[in-house]
Amino acid sequence: MQEPFVNPGPPAPPVPPPPEPAAGRESKQWLGAVSGPGTSRTFDAGPKILIEPYSHTLGADFFYYTVDYHFYDRQGEIIPELRELDRLGRTIPKFKRRAVTGLGFNGVSNKPFEALSVSKSHYLSDRVQWRVTIPLQAPIHQNSAGWYLRVYGVPTPGQRVK
Repeated sequence: MQEPFVNPGPPAPPVPPPPEPAAGRESKQWLGAVSGPGTSRTFDAGPKILIEPYSHTLGADFFYYTVDYHFYDRQGEIIPELRELDRLGRTIPKFKRRAVTGLGFNGVSNKPFEALSVSKSHYLSDRVQWRVTIPLQAPIHQNSAGWYLRVYGVPTPGQRVK
């Protein structure tokens, strides 16, 4: 049986910090970043996160990434669930998105993701474990300066940002 959420390998190389929010306008909490193909990180957050694709590439740079999640139960354990498998026997992530990044190119806007629950009564205070992955993939061109995903927690109404 495959362990669903394991943070593989050594820590990722440093990622440029996020820009400072405007005074009084902070509505998201920095959780961390995922950098480079074949990199996966897990984050504990609420039921909503925001992902910001980022790159120093001159011109357009295309890549895709996946987002998956599991809820915690009342005891703080991950709730197991039956999941669909691909042809190689790996679980299929809940979301797969394509990003376009690069300097001088607007690219795609930040992408919000929400963990959809069947019943709130089974979950402990909306705690969710998120896994964000940039799978191994060939670069589109030789000018690529690498890919990054900045990950933010999005507070629910009434929740304060730390």
